[in-house]
Amino acid sequence: MYVFKLLFTFLRPYKSLVFLNIVCNILVAIFTVVTIPTLAPFLQLIFGIQQTTPVSSSSGYLKALNQFMANEMAASGRETLLIKVCLFMVCVFFLKNLFRYLSMYFMAPVRTGIVRDIRGKTFSKLMDLPLSYYTDERKGDLIARMTSDAQEIEWSMIQVLESFFRAPFIVIGCLTYMITISPKLTLFVFILMLFTVGIIGGISRKLRASSYLAQSKLGQVISMIEETLGGIKIIKAFSNENYIEQRFSQENNSYRTLTANVLRRKDLSSPLSEFLGVSIVCLLLWFGSKMVFGGEMDGGVFLSLILLLQHY
Repeated sequence: MYVFKLLFTFLRPYKSLVFLNIVCNILVAIFTVVTIPTLAPFLQLIFGIQQTTPVSSSSGYLKALNQFMANEMAASGRETLLIKVCLFMVCVFFLKNLFRYLSMYFMAPVRTGIVRDIRGKTFSKLMDLPLSYYTDERKGDLIARMTSDAQEIEWSMIQVLESFFRAPFIVIGCLTYMITISPKLTLFVFILMLFTVGIIGGISRKLRASSYLAQSKLGQVISMIEETLGGIKIIKAFSNENYIEQRFSQENNSYRTLTANVLRRKDLSSPLSEFLGVSIVCLLLWFGSKMVFGGEMDGGVFLSLILLLQHY
């Protein structure tokens, strides 16, 4: 809780830009949630998929779209309707990605400004600390906090804003649509999501712990370099070059080992996420196809759900 209070304290001078970022994130979420369900009646009408059950008609939004597209197809034909729907989707996705860019555009001066403010406050604090503090604290650790640690705060801030103001709208909208269409399929997807989040969450926790250790070790390496350069005359006077090189080699190898572990876990996340994603889609196709074949769901609605899950 203290971290969030501190974060919003730094955000306060940039509240106008943050507000614009929030508005853009909300618009991105709205366009994401609204566009994909539009494909359900479109697929039903264009490809001649007949409704097998009134499940989809329970949604007023889909019912209105079904009626609208049926009237348009009767008036202008399938080819003209296809062109209109494709143009509609292109425009909507253009607006979605435009607001996505604008959200990051407004966020850029906030990100750089907060990093500047944090470094400025940290530097002022260093100037106010007594000399006794510097005898116990390594200078490399202080340098690392003002450089790489401040950069980590910048990325954490972006994730917090997106998690608070974009993701909830997308998740709530997607869940509402899915529950309206098929509570049974929604429960199946929710179970698969919990399994996936459990695996990826475990890797992420280990990655954060390893990254913290690597960051601390980098501070020690920087400290040793700074101390060596500061005392190079004394080192050479007592011919301690070999001893210092051995110490530095140990610290450097230790940092290399920790960094390699971080990179291995980080590199594992992408292929593992892809494998889990494909596995979930295959299970979903199997389960959803059974529902379509059994007359529990329309084919067009099921295809729209598959596209919708790509935004989770």
